[in-house]
Amino acid sequence: MNTHKTASRLGRRAIAVAGALALGFMGVAAAMPASAAEVGNVPPAPDGGYTLNIHKYEQPNPAWDLDNDGTEQTVPSDAKPLDGVEFTVAHVNNIDLTTAAGWQATKGLTPADVADHLDAGTVLTTKDGGLATGKFPLGVYLVTETKAPANAVGTTAPFLVTLPFPNHDAWLTTLNVYPKNMVQGQPTKSVDDSTALGLGSTVSWTIDTTVPAVSQGNSITTFVVTDDLDSRLTPTGVTVALTDAHGTPVELSDENYTVTTGDPLKVTFTDKGRGILEKNAGGTVTVTITTTVTSVGDGQIQNTAVTNVNGKDFDSNTVQTNWGSLTLKKVAGTADGNALKGAKFQVYSAVDTSGHVTGDPVSINGKDVFESNADGIVNIAGLRTGENGTGTSTYYIVESEAPVGFDVAAGFAPEKPHAVTVKPGSTANGQIVVVDPQVPAFELPLTGGGGTAIFVGAGVTLVLMAAGAAFLVYSRRRQATHQQ
Repeated sequence: MNTHKTASRLGRRAIAVAGALALGFMGVAAAMPASAAEVGNVPPAPDGGYTLNIHKYEQPNPAWDLDNDGTEQTVPSDAKPLDGVEFTVAHVNNIDLTTAAGWQATKGLTPADVADHLDAGTVLTTKDGGLATGKFPLGVYLVTETKAPANAVGTTAPFLVTLPFPNHDAWLTTLNVYPKNMVQGQPTKSVDDSTALGLGSTVSWTIDTTVPAVSQGNSITTFVVTDDLDSRLTPTGVTVALTDAHGTPVELSDENYTVTTGDPLKVTFTDKGRGILEKNAGGTVTVTITTTVTSVGDGQIQNTAVTNVNGKDFDSNTVQTNWGSLTLKKVAGTADGNALKGAKFQVYSAVDTSGHVTGDPVSINGKDVFESNADGIVNIAGLRTGENGTGTSTYYIVESEAPVGFDVAAGFAPEKPHAVTVKPGSTANGQIVVVDPQVPAFELPLTGGGGTAIFVGAGVTLVLMAAGAAFLVYSRRRQATHQQ
């Protein structure tokens, strides 16, 4: 028996085994050098150190159609490199690649098999476009991602390499691997209060969350959208929608997610739902929550959502809706006059070109008429100010009915309403004093004035008439005496 030929065949067989090593893990596969074993033209492994280049990118969607054999690849121009990612490269100390038995031992080897046979390892960190590089002697190495990017959903699964690496009847003294991270973008939150004017109106909150591209060997194990609503908001409805990467709607059913409307509100995708998400990487999950605003408080109602993917939380931006309250004081005659009960007011959100109020009055919790109490106070609690959390709003106050015995206050009539800019908060707006003039009384005769002239004239006339009658009687009597 020719022992030299036998040993040679064993060595060639071991080299063939190396081609099946776990570079297939996480997209770092290498082609098995079967032709080397068959033809027998693989040269001995070169001496010296060997280079390991780790190229770190986000998991693309769709996946790249590139060779995966340990050679350097030209990645697409829109590839997104990840800097600051740490890998620990640990030598497997129980396998000797200077022997055929050592190469044979790599057959079917897994990271779990070498867990108890590792040296301390060397840390490599990606930089300058997602590249981490290092030089190592001959051996088997376990590569573990020990610090993932901030937006990564978990880490790349550990994988094994040999240095050097057999490839197409030759040795790669520089090995290039391209492990990728499944990353998740921050959810985007928006608010729509454009149709809300008074408490009890509907305000909608929308959360848009992208669906991550799943890297090799991974899956979406959790996908939950959580919204911890402010106590001043009462949810009235939840809708869930999905579009693919091109914006085309994807049908979802009740089997794909559950909605919990407690504290907090949650939308949780089921196993079936997550399967649909994985098929629509790069798409968008949209959760819309409708609420009613129940109170003003400090006037600023903020909201932030959280998306949890594979156990990691991603916070959205914060949005808000702003609300304020008005207080009127109804008095008689002058600004410091007595309080008036029973005055009725309405609030409008717009006027026409002539300054006359237009449209329907603002309703607050179903009420659009506000009446002064015994202290003359009118509370108008809950007017939206600004739109979607920015700016302020002007409202127009009309006294629709004055108390008995008084006229509507000047400047509070429908054709000339009182304009007020509302600031956020229950007490941020100063009290508005509304003065009602008393209805004018009828004019009465004035003693000693022109109104008594008729009576004086009548009295004089009567006196003159009496004097004339007396003179006439006197004359007749005198005449009668002379005749006798």
